[in-house]
Amino acid sequence: MVLVIALLAVGAAAVSAGADAGAVLPSATVTPAPTFTPTTVPFLHPPFARMHRVTSHFDHHFPNYTWDDTIVIFNGQRANAIDGISGRTATFRGGYWRPESLRYLFYDGHNGYDYSTGRGMTVLAAAPGEVVFAGSAPSGCATPLKYVCIKHENGYRTFYLHLDGICVSKGEWVEAGDPVGISGNTGCSLAPHLHFGVEHNGKYTDPYGWLAKDEPDPLLAYSGEQATWLWVPDEPPLPFGKLTHPPRKAVTNGDLYMLFLPEKDSPPIARVEFMAYYDHEWHHLGSDADGTDEWSFTWDTREVREGQVWLHAWAVGKDGRVGKGSPIRTDITIDRHPPQGFIIGLVPGSTIGSRAWLYAASYDRTSWTEQVTFLIRRSGSEEWREIGDARWMHTSNWVLEWRPDLPDGTKVDIAARLTDAAGNESLTREVKGVVINRSMPLGRVTAPGDGTAFRSALDLVFTPLEGSVPPQRVAFYVWHDGGWHAVGTDANGSDGWGVSWNPASVADQPRIRVQARVYDAKGQVNTALPQVTALVLDRTPPRGGILRPRSGGVARPDVDYLAWARDGGSGVAVVEFYVNRGEGWLKIGQDRYGQDGWSTWWDARGFDDGIVSYSARVVDRAGNEQWTADVRGVALDRTPPQGDFAFPTPGMRLSGTVTITLAVTDAVSGLDRAVFYARYGGRWHHLGVDVEHEDGFSLGWDTATVGVQGVVTLTAWVYDRAGNHLEVPHRAVFVASGLPTPTPTFSPTAAATPTPTLTPSPGPTATPTPSPLPTFTSTPSPGPTATPTPSPLPTFTPTPSRPPRPLPSLSPAYWLWLAVGAVAALWLLARTKQD
Repeated sequence: MVLVIALLAVGAAAVSAGADAGAVLPSATVTPAPTFTPTTVPFLHPPFARMHRVTSHFDHHFPNYTWDDTIVIFNGQRANAIDGISGRTATFRGGYWRPESLRYLFYDGHNGYDYSTGRGMTVLAAAPGEVVFAGSAPSGCATPLKYVCIKHENGYRTFYLHLDGICVSKGEWVEAGDPVGISGNTGCSLAPHLHFGVEHNGKYTDPYGWLAKDEPDPLLAYSGEQATWLWVPDEPPLPFGKLTHPPRKAVTNGDLYMLFLPEKDSPPIARVEFMAYYDHEWHHLGSDADGTDEWSFTWDTREVREGQVWLHAWAVGKDGRVGKGSPIRTDITIDRHPPQGFIIGLVPGSTIGSRAWLYAASYDRTSWTEQVTFLIRRSGSEEWREIGDARWMHTSNWVLEWRPDLPDGTKVDIAARLTDAAGNESLTREVKGVVINRSMPLGRVTAPGDGTAFRSALDLVFTPLEGSVPPQRVAFYVWHDGGWHAVGTDANGSDGWGVSWNPASVADQPRIRVQARVYDAKGQVNTALPQVTALVLDRTPPRGGILRPRSGGVARPDVDYLAWARDGGSGVAVVEFYVNRGEGWLKIGQDRYGQDGWSTWWDARGFDDGIVSYSARVVDRAGNEQWTADVRGVALDRTPPQGDFAFPTPGMRLSGTVTITLAVTDAVSGLDRAVFYARYGGRWHHLGVDVEHEDGFSLGWDTATVGVQGVVTLTAWVYDRAGNHLEVPHRAVFVASGLPTPTPTFSPTAAATPTPTLTPSPGPTATPTPSPLPTFTSTPSPGPTATPTPSPLPTFTPTPSRPPRPLPSLSPAYWLWLAVGAVAALWLLARTKQD
């Protein structure tokens, strides 16, 4: 049996020799893994008090937001950033979408760690150091980026990004664990989270080090330094809890009761320190070292000027360790300024009927008005009596419907007491000498309605209340520019009570209101009737534009058509979307809500691929409209590229460095990039990416990376600018490391993988053969994903398939030697049985 195995081994060796055409193979050279001895003593502590999920890792492969299609994280795991995001932008160049977790894990070029802290968690200094930046910086997004940078003594800097609030100042020294701010969503951020970054000597580095021992850290190519583990060993948890009192959005004008509740898993507590942040610094309020029933403190806020303050309480353990990671309260307001306001529309000396509608406006500069209570007194008396609490309508408007309980002919003064959230009170100026007469005409303005937006003449209509005494005449007044203005009187009423108001001489403005003053036969006027409020005069067209697609770009059937729209007057009412394929404009959808941007999805089935134009019509609530600038030359493209390998040919024998070349075309949107793969050693390997397609896609490949000779399967995924992809048919070649490269009939120019560009180039003009479209599924990311600009919903593109390893294409000598070996083996087996 041993002889049989030996003969089979000889046959196998002969097969290899036949396949190599007599070449002599050198022994495989294995490069030893580099040895690395850390020289940096770990010094970082977590920048928060509790563990939070990582949503984006540090990319060791050029952490400078470069789109290079390669992501490598601290444990050596590699990913290709070709999936997961539709529409790359200057600040967000793609991501790695994990379908099994339905969220991003990494994105290309990320220079730090994103932690899903949510909003409002206390962010702590990771190490002692000097604050060298604490403030805001332009981000190019909806809000400026708030962040803190701390300089440490060993050449390191730490960064804390997307903060909602900052509680340190430039030049301040902080210790590890000191609060620096609260987490948030400022700058180019998709959701509230903390971006924590570390720099060493001006280069980004990974605080989690490099754990892969079988290959060098890719960060070496970028910064010249390998990432080092920078975290101090885990310590027992620090005391931790939160302020459960005062309640959310508390407002006070005096004492403030503070209650600290420890977490269940907190170590034993010796005392609790209570702090307040105002005037740009922390102030120590006091301590509670008893805690027999609760950890609490009462703060007299009268010594602090009014405004917003932050509250913080941290516990000191019985072992002396201080836990400052309790959440900071930022929603507390000190307010000692009473609200201001006035009664609207009630005229002194006028008459009110059996029902009266009393209106008041109230403003509070520090907090907000909590309650409006109407008061009356008999004229000449000093004693006020409450008649009811008003109902809040909108903005600063309050209304009370009152049924007088005093005899007809009684004269009263009417005022309103205004109370803010802190308990401060003020009294409006009283309206004097109002007469009660239950036989006065009643009714209401029935047109226009509350909140109406208009831009031209407006019909004002008064309708008497059923059963009421008919009016003799109705005078209409309009409140604008801070005062009442008479706009017309109807003394007939034969065809209804009303006038037309032309606001041509009035400037555009909100908060216009309409009042009807109704006269009876005796000439008495009722000014306590229902008013129409919150009218908006708006003759300014809205503004808008197309965000996606862009001129010269692509339109994808699985991505929404997106526009922006703004109106500073009455507000945007609807955005209508149109497309033009050279046959006139066709409405394809509309959006009346704009909750997450103005968008529509176009079901383009039935429309051929080709070049189209887009536009949108923006209409505000007043009826003003504006067409956006046209987006032209957009490629509607659902057809993948077409093509195959140009080099190497099937079964070709390769060695040394070769150039893999593709011959592919895309007739509609044009080619974007090609990603090359090779399968050997039982798995697929990412070889590189090429985005320079003017002279065809190609990639230089050092076959020595295969390690030993054998059959290698090549493929490439080619993407067009619309995101359609072609998986190039697999091609089997024979790799013999160290052999001279055969001279092929086609000799492309070798090219290193270039740095990708975000500017797509126009595609070829040849029309490819249509092929079946891949199926895309768009799934939104539920948590914080990235530091950069918010971007469209991700489009999941499946990773390259792992087909069975194909058989190589071999010479006739291969089969001859295999047959000889098999016959010899069978002959020996037969002889063995005979013996």
